[in-house]
Amino acid sequence: MAGTPTVTRRDSVIVVAALTVAAALTVVGMIEIHYSTTGSGRRSTEITFGTARPQPGGELDLRLSDSGEALAEPDACALFSDAEITAILPQAEHITRKPEPVSHIPQLGEGTREQRLRSRATFWPRGQCDYNFDLTYLHIARITFSIHAISTPESIAWYYDTVKDGYMYDTGFADHGQVWSADACFSERGIAFCRYGRVYLDVRLFTPATTFTDREWQDRLMPLIGPMLAAKTSS
Repeated sequence: MAGTPTVTRRDSVIVVAALTVAAALTVVGMIEIHYSTTGSGRRSTEITFGTARPQPGGELDLRLSDSGEALAEPDACALFSDAEITAILPQAEHITRKPEPVSHIPQLGEGTREQRLRSRATFWPRGQCDYNFDLTYLHIARITFSIHAISTPESIAWYYDTVKDGYMYDTGFADHGQVWSADACFSERGIAFCRYGRVYLDVRLFTPATTFTDREWQDRLMPLIGPMLAAKTSS
């Protein structure tokens, strides 16, 4: 038909060649974009540790009733600000908090040992909190604080010893004594159990598995977290 172009084999080769070159340029462009963000200017996969810098705010209300019961429900998600998290882990980004209920024994300060052990546990709606964040472009991390008891220092010491007795024969148990600015701590498989005056709590550390073992991650972080916990539980 008049006016209709004729496609020859040579024309087809030219078209295919042109498309191949265009595709190659597209791939090169993608590679250049990728390495512009993760190449010479990329963030290191090395995890950097900072220092503990407690700031005002988030202190637990430790008022007690005459029977030694906490008068206020703790909010574990209010313990630490973003600035306090980035002080100990400067690379932390996109910090979020997820509150969870945690069981506690409300009448810890009353009765005999047997009566206290039989005391029915209730729940604090925000007694536990997951602090989730990105840590370098290869890792995500999580620190979970669970507040299990608020009472007199004597009752907290008794409760701590009772819990420790239940763990001391488990694999991975370690009694650390008076460390991390606490009155006493022990750990089991990466979970630190500590008492700070009127408070008994545990700290669970989600490990960047390709970098640290549970124990190494704990040994690096708890000396930084401990002083901040002491500041929040001293009122």
